[in-house]
Amino acid sequence: MTIEPVKEEHKEELFQMHELCFREHIDQIWGWDDVWQREYFDKEWQVGEWRVMVESGQIIGCLMWRLKCDHLYLHNISLLPKFRGEGRGSEAMKYILSKANALKLGVKLSTFQTNEQVISFYERLGFSVIEQKENGKLLHRPFTEKTNRIMVIGCCGAGKSTLSFRLAEHFDLPVYHLDKLFWKAGWVQTEKEEWIAKHEKMIEKPQWIIDGNFSSTMSDRLEKADLVICMDMPRWQCFWGIFKRRWMYRGKSRPDMTEGCPERINWEFLKYVWDFHRDARPLIMEKLAAYNGLSPVHILKSRKEVRHFLEQITQKRTTNKSDD
Repeated sequence: MTIEPVKEEHKEELFQMHELCFREHIDQIWGWDDVWQREYFDKEWQVGEWRVMVESGQIIGCLMWRLKCDHLYLHNISLLPKFRGEGRGSEAMKYILSKANALKLGVKLSTFQTNEQVISFYERLGFSVIEQKENGKLLHRPFTEKTNRIMVIGCCGAGKSTLSFRLAEHFDLPVYHLDKLFWKAGWVQTEKEEWIAKHEKMIEKPQWIIDGNFSSTMSDRLEKADLVICMDMPRWQCFWGIFKRRWMYRGKSRPDMTEGCPERINWEFLKYVWDFHRDARPLIMEKLAAYNGLSPVHILKSRKEVRHFLEQITQKRTTNKSDD
């Protein structure tokens, strides 16, 4: 899908799209008046900033916004019904938010009271309701340059915890290790329902760095994260990391593990790491490829890339502080 400038010849087609997408809701609230709707659409056509969403040569949706003094107001986002539910709406919102972020502006938009599914979609993107109207809701996503939620994933031994501790120093954020959350003393697993409840409570916190995979809950973290880092290290480096920490923490629990779970290596664990690139890695990459969120994803493939990434963060934060 591409997002392209609108042309005058698109006007009638976009009005028909407006009717197809919104008539049901307008009928429930005010009743559809074709003459009034066309006059209103003509007015918006003149004053708004319009774009069309195009796929395989077909217009499948449109966007219209206006710039205000302190925010970007998204007046219209339409997507033909048969193209919904496959990430195109998220992609369009990513386009809008990137426009607003470049101008250091928040985004506001209104929705119909009857469209609860769309309201939930915006809330997942970081919008919150700031005004309850008689027939709808006004939502706002403020502009922020601060990174508050960081997700770190990758194979065992790749260096997730080490990187997480370094990021915590840079961003002044608390670190949570999924292994520590999941395992109880004596290497006892947390029951599924308890684990899901603990995980949901953790990701709702306003600030965190979360280190760990646990594919069953990965998508939930992706929705909340401001920054995603995948440690995609070669197999030999992962084994080196595992044996190194086994030696460092022999007979005791490492800092990112529950107390009472002394460092251990067994055949099942080694086989998991050996097969990780064949079994677990493709699933992780598939989730990242399908991710249509608004947060940057960094895939780091070597220690050199990790060092370079940390240097970039340090340089950026130093520059921001000097600007302040």
